[in-house]
Formats: sequence, C-alpha cells, structure tokens
Amino acid sequence: MAIPFPVSADPCVVYDPVFPITKRVTPNLARTFLPGPAGIERRFRVGPNQTSPEYDVKFFLPSAAINIIDAFLAERARLGERFDWTPPDPGAVVGEFFCQEWSKTLTSHNMSELSATFTRSFTFE
Repeated sequence: MAIPFPVSADPCVVYDPVFPITKRVTPNLARTFLPGPAGIERRFRVGPNQTSPEYDVKFFLPSAAINIIDAFLAERARLGERFDWTPPDPGAVVGEFFCQEWSKTLTSHNMSELSATFTRSFTFE
C-alpha cells in the first residue's frame, strides 16, 4: 500500500502541479536483430507491463508548502516507498508512483518552485 501524496490542511492552498505537464511513455520492449543481409528486427514485450509512464510536474507554491512536498519526496526516497497520485489526464485514476529526482528553486522571498519526475510503479503484491 502506497502513501497518499500530501494534501494541504489549508483549503486555500492546493498541492496541484501547474501546467504544462509532460507525460513520457517508453514501451518496455526488447529488440533482437536477426542475422542476415536484410537486418530484420524482432520486437517483443519484456515483463507484464508494456509501459511505465513518467510525468514531469512542476509545483509553484508558497515556500512552506514546497518544503512539505520536498520533505515528503525525500522521505519516500529514503525509505524506498511509493506514493499514491492521480495524473491530470482525463479519465486517469490514482496510481502508485515514485520520484527519483526533483529540484527546488526559491523564486522569491515567500514562493518556491519544485520540479519533479513522477514514474508509475507496478508491483506484484
């Protein structure tokens, strides 16, 4: 069971990423080149899940809120845990994600920006 992504206790502050959000999908395929002059290539699926989408997200919030998200991501990375998050795609449902890389930028005295890549995780439990 994954930990839910943090939610603000203040109803005026929502921890939603700002747009645009980039979604990348890399099919989980292996390629084999068959010998011969034709250079024929064979592709086949590796593992039960063909794709593992990644979302490049950016949060622009008050520094206190960014610090909460930063601490949340750091703790998940330290423990090797996934977290529940719902992508902003129409019809998307909550899924388990992990984040191996993020950066925080102080944009003004009280505002910060956090950029991260959320990768969909598939587990067998």
